[in-house]
Amino acid sequence: MKGSFDRSPSTKTFHQPDASNGNDWWEVIGVVMISVGKDRGEYLLNLYDSISQLISLQLPHLEIEFETNILSFS
Repeated sequence: MKGSFDRSPSTKTFHQPDASNGNDWWEVIGVVMISVGKDRGEYLLNLYDSISQLISLQLPHLEIEFETNILSFS
């Protein structure tokens, strides 16, 4: 799977609170693009959802939001 991750660079962007636009929260945006088969992709989505729930349970005093998107090529 290493080769699949190496095709596109991963990015992480941290945004500090900014009173000028009304944001009073920290924001982290991470983008990871991978190319995997359908079965492995479904497994990774389930794993991501589980990790998201674990982070939310470990940080109950924070509002945590997660999002996944699937790009399909025909």
